[in-house]
Amino acid sequence: MLDDKLGGGIPMGSLNLIEGVASAGKSVLCQQLTYGALQGHRAVAYFTSESNTEALAPQMASIGMKVSTYLRNGGLRIYPLEEPTSDMDPNRVMDQMVKDIHRLPSQYTVIVVDSLTNLAAYSQETTVTGFFSFCKRLSARGRTFILVVHSDAFEEKLLIRLGALCDTHLRLNVEKVGAKLVKSLDVCKIRNAKVVTGDIVNFDVEPGFGIRVSPIAIARA
Repeated sequence: MLDDKLGGGIPMGSLNLIEGVASAGKSVLCQQLTYGALQGHRAVAYFTSESNTEALAPQMASIGMKVSTYLRNGGLRIYPLEEPTSDMDPNRVMDQMVKDIHRLPSQYTVIVVDSLTNLAAYSQETTVTGFFSFCKRLSARGRTFILVVHSDAFEEKLLIRLGALCDTHLRLNVEKVGAKLVKSLDVCKIRNAKVVTGDIVNFDVEPGFGIRVSPIAIARA
C-alpha cells in the first residue's frame, strides 16, 4: 500500500507539495489522497485546472474511487480554476482562490489544488510564495493542503524555498526500467519520523484499482 510507504500517509494539519514531470501520476496521486481523506470522514475542497465536476467523478471511478455520493452529500466540493492567459492578471485568479478557501465551512479540512502550474507561470514570485505562506498559516490551524505543480513550474531556487515551507515534498518521475516505463515517487521530505527520505517507490496506475506499488525497488544514488 502507498500509505505504508509514506509511514501511514501524509500528516493532517500540514502543507504538502507534489511536483513531477508530465504523465507521472500527479493528479492520480491527488485523487488517491482525496479518496483516502473522504473515506476517513474528512470533507475535501478540490481546486482543479485539470478537470471539472462532470469529468472528475467518472475519471476517479475508472480507477476504483467512487466519489459521486460524496459530491451529492457535500463531502467533496470541486472548484474549477480559471486558466490564466498572457493578458490576464494572474493575481486575480490567485486572490479568488484565497477568498474561496477563506469562505469554506470549517468542516472542509483537506484542500487540494491540482494544479498551480499555469498560475505559477504567469505569477510573480512574491505572489507564489505569499500563497504558500497563506496555506502554511492555515495548516497550523488544522487544515491540510495538497498543492501540485509541474517540476518545471518554478526555478530551482524558488522550488527549494517552497519545499522548505512544506511539511511534505513528494517528487514524481517516469523512469525506464529495462524496456518498461515506470512511475516513481521520491519522498524528498515528510514530517514523519517513521519514514526515511531518499528511497524511491515505484508504482503504476491500474484501471479499477488506482495506484499499485511496484515490487521493483530503486535506491537513489
